[in-house]
Amino acid sequence: MPYLGALASSKWAVLGITQTAALELGTKQIRVNAVCPTSVDTPRAYASGGEPQLRMEKRAVPLGRIAKPEEVAAVVHFLASEDSSFVNGQSIGVDGGFSAGMSIDAYNQLAQ
Repeated sequence: MPYLGALASSKWAVLGITQTAALELGTKQIRVNAVCPTSVDTPRAYASGGEPQLRMEKRAVPLGRIAKPEEVAAVVHFLASEDSSFVNGQSIGVDGGFSAGMSIDAYNQLAQ
């Protein structure tokens, strides 16, 4: 996205560190994964000045809303459980499909 160079570079750094740490620590049976949510429905999401970003995300996310804290926590819980014992070096998006692309409604609105 335009104007988000610092944010984008820090996110890519997290992904690189996640994969490198997974490689380095795997032999010790330490798994390293990253949870990557979009905006989360907390008071901070509604902070002054963030309204345009929040409106854009709600419209652009294919599920039409931002994440609930419980949804992000569920992914963290899964990664901490034995159910994910063979998941290592992964970046798991909790983004309502946003990383796949913008919603059809948002696309149609832009096309008008």
